[in-house]
Amino acid sequence: MDGCTDKRLGTRLYAYELRLLAENERQEFEIHLLECPYCHARALKFADAARLIRDDADLQTLAAEAADHETIAPISARSSRLTTIIRSLAVAAAALLILVLKPWQIEISPTQEAVAAENRLAVMYFDNIADPTDSMRLGEITTYLLTTDLSESQYLDIVSTQRLYDIMRLMGHTGTKVVDRDIATHVAEKASARWMLLGSILQMEPGLVVRGQLVDVATGRLLASQHISGEPEETIFDLVDRFTIQVKEDLALPRGAIQEPDPRIASVTTHSPLAYRYYVDGVEYEAQFLSDDAEASFRAAIAHDSTFAMAYYYLAGLTVGEEQDSMIARATAFADNASQKEQLYIRSRKAGVDGSFRTATEALFQVIDRYPDEKTAYYLIATYKSAMGYSQEAIHYLKKAIALDLLYKQAYNHLAYVYNSLDKVDESVEALNRYAALVPDEPNPYDSRGEIYAYNGRLDDAIESFQEALKRKPDFLPSLRSLGDMYVFKGDYENARMCYEQFIEHSDSENRTSARLSLAYIPARQGQMDRLLDLMTELIVIDSLDMVASGERVNQKSMYVMVARAYAARGEYGPALDALDRAIDYNTMEYPDDKRTYRGTRALYLAAAGRIEEAQQVADSLRDESAELGRHPGVYWYAAGAIAFYLGDYESCQEYFKKASWSTESLSAQLFLARAYLETGTFDEAENILEKQLSRYQRYRLQYGPMNVQLHYYLGQVYEKTERPEKAADEYRTLLTVWQEADPYFVEIDDARQRLARLTSNL
Repeated sequence: MDGCTDKRLGTRLYAYELRLLAENERQEFEIHLLECPYCHARALKFADAARLIRDDADLQTLAAEAADHETIAPISARSSRLTTIIRSLAVAAAALLILVLKPWQIEISPTQEAVAAENRLAVMYFDNIADPTDSMRLGEITTYLLTTDLSESQYLDIVSTQRLYDIMRLMGHTGTKVVDRDIATHVAEKASARWMLLGSILQMEPGLVVRGQLVDVATGRLLASQHISGEPEETIFDLVDRFTIQVKEDLALPRGAIQEPDPRIASVTTHSPLAYRYYVDGVEYEAQFLSDDAEASFRAAIAHDSTFAMAYYYLAGLTVGEEQDSMIARATAFADNASQKEQLYIRSRKAGVDGSFRTATEALFQVIDRYPDEKTAYYLIATYKSAMGYSQEAIHYLKKAIALDLLYKQAYNHLAYVYNSLDKVDESVEALNRYAALVPDEPNPYDSRGEIYAYNGRLDDAIESFQEALKRKPDFLPSLRSLGDMYVFKGDYENARMCYEQFIEHSDSENRTSARLSLAYIPARQGQMDRLLDLMTELIVIDSLDMVASGERVNQKSMYVMVARAYAARGEYGPALDALDRAIDYNTMEYPDDKRTYRGTRALYLAAAGRIEEAQQVADSLRDESAELGRHPGVYWYAAGAIAFYLGDYESCQEYFKKASWSTESLSAQLFLARAYLETGTFDEAENILEKQLSRYQRYRLQYGPMNVQLHYYLGQVYEKTERPEKAADEYRTLLTVWQEADPYFVEIDDARQRLARLTSNL
């Protein structure tokens, strides 16, 4: 680049950038810019400073004063002299002084927030005229990028893309990507937008050409048009950066809107158009609860850009265990490559993964302070509040989310479970009925309602609700499995087996191990340990062959836990410990706490076998590890409670298991605690625990095998001790009915018969 090709025109650069040229001179200079690489490069370097000067009152005054020193004449006659003045050392020094001393870093203030609230803009859609099929989704990508870029401004309140989609769904335009002007106006009105931005992709080759229109929503008046042409080497990210500046200028915002930091859109998203395309796919799949498709899309995004922070953020929500830790760590490491709002979401999820729910909610409150229509933030606040036990607050924020999106299925679903945690069953069912009314053909609201009924002891209602779910989707796996569980509790083993077999048939290879395990619940419930062990041997072989054939990683830890429980029920603790060790040895990367939990069970079996010293060693190691890792010592308390029980120290046993139950309400912990209360004559406490467990028709009870039936035996004893013989007799009858074909290992069977005979003879 040797220099300007026409120095007469080259001296007009500064006057051109300050918009001081006459129209004919401006046109002449623009032709020169196209022909002169030297001036084109200088113009690019000066563009940002010129933009600041144009919109700064002090600098404009300085330029005007400089111009006033010249004889009043038509602009064309004095443009070269004005250019000389602007370039003079005195003017340049004064301009530099103002630029340096002026506080360009704008902080959010109440005044700016008021301006932003008043200046509410909806980026509606960009129609790809150049490619009507929009095979590369360029129209949607442009909309997403402009929304993200404009949202960085403290002077604008940008309606989120999700909010606009939600309104369109409410208006009956589900899945619509491009709408006409009338529909767009109605959507913008519903979003309380003052302005809306519509646009088109006019050309894709050799360079992108994008046109936009700013419209006043109330009047329908066209405020301004934008026409951005890109060079062949420029991407959509480059055009969006220029488009954003043009929109802010056309809206006549306070000059601070131009002065505020405006990062390149690629620096807060990705530099890869293909990565961003996969990211947009993933966001939409995630909103539709298509987790597998969403995960695949986000993984494709990071394959094209390994620094894509928000792709890692979403993957952290779709993975578990060590992989989740890895994903959120990467999202945090690359958080500078995300927008202000997205950085807050990343910070929140990182805190949530670390168990710091209070910190997680604080970041989300910052989101809604700046972006008040972020339904996702309200929803996530509610999930953290409910996890911390603040159920009423969770309900408040869930209702806030629903107010923003009356079709927010996820919020209705979670609201039902929060109500249930407060024992407000009617309100819980009502929330799910509303959910079902919104999507009458979807199975999930009926599945959730079935779970609520099952949790509250309404077995027949639960069965009916799960059947309703399966009417809508016969292969809906959660309902197939849960209906099978309900039939097991009902004693309808044939229908239970049919449900489980369908569950296995429709499960993918990754989930087929847990699906097969469901078949074990039937003999486990019936007290048939010999049959259970034969079945587990068969299932383990079938499962291993299936895993080898499919190429999936074998992980049969849950199967070996069931084998261990079967041997323990027979009093054979040596084989039980061997099976448990097999479960412990499996790779539990996804669930790193499993090994510690199984070691707690190991301490229990050792204590039951009279090997107290070994059991104590396991307990001590669990205590030390809990302290070292900073984890709640629930597993240690469980092990200590088991040891105390078999030592006959029931007072200590109660204290230990109460502490263990703080972190986990395992059936085993609850049953041992109830038995300890029974031994010390604390019948009210024992009764509360046993009745509560028996009222919950949930899978975890079936996973514990014979224990879920032994609850009846010990509750019968509580009723006997508190002189309620009829209720005691009912519990013994139930146990004997369920175990009418049980193996002879259970001392409870003969004792229950004797107790029942004695009770009935006195009734």
